[in-house]
Amino acid sequence: MDAGTLVGSLGARAITLGFSHYCVAEMAKTFRGYGTAADRGRQLFSCLRRFVDAGARCTKQNMELIPAELTALTSKTEVEPFLSANEHAQLKAEIDTLVSGIFDEAANRLIDERIEFARRTRQAQIRHLEPCRTELAL
Repeated sequence: MDAGTLVGSLGARAITLGFSHYCVAEMAKTFRGYGTAADRGRQLFSCLRRFVDAGARCTKQNMELIPAELTALTSKTEVEPFLSANEHAQLKAEIDTLVSGIFDEAANRLIDERIEFARRTRQAQIRHLEPCRTELAL
């Protein structure tokens, strides 16, 4: 099944196919490999671009969604989980760059930022849960 058919079929059922920035960063790591890594990276992003062109949408970062969900609880509003049209266009441009095989310093920074973000998130979760662990030990 091609991307357009899948996205259209899901859309007919009011289902939006989505992916995250994390997926993009993880796929971009392919370019850091050796040998045919750049070819594999271009193929991965070519496939992703077909889905994006067919209407797949990118979700906001979890750290953006959590405050929005908390606000929605108190204000009885809805949370928009997907990127704005402008943000989506920027991400699509980044994907197009990777499809063309351009893995530049900006792409490396994206990966490094995601790795650092994951590290900080894990540390924050550990610090947050530390009092619970201490209480359970008592």
